[in-house]
Amino acid sequence: FLSIILFPKVQHVVVIALVTGVISALTTGFPGGQIPNMIDKPVTAFIFLALFLSCQKMKNKIVLTAVLTAIGTAVSGVIFL
Repeated sequence: FLSIILFPKVQHVVVIALVTGVISALTTGFPGGQIPNMIDKPVTAFIFLALFLSCQKMKNKIVLTAVLTAIGTAVSGVIFL
């Protein structure tokens, strides 16, 4: 999420999501978790990007970042499971 906040462009998010998915798949200890990680990370990254770009006009960036990170974590868990 931090990378998406720092570099909120679609091209960067594609690379970030793919690399994160591969690293997560290689290091997971969850039985059969390789495939869900490869699906979860790109989907979550684009959902987070859409939420971040739609809320960018808010004044309090710290609260926005905290709330979106919590939402993104919940979305990632739901998609993974």
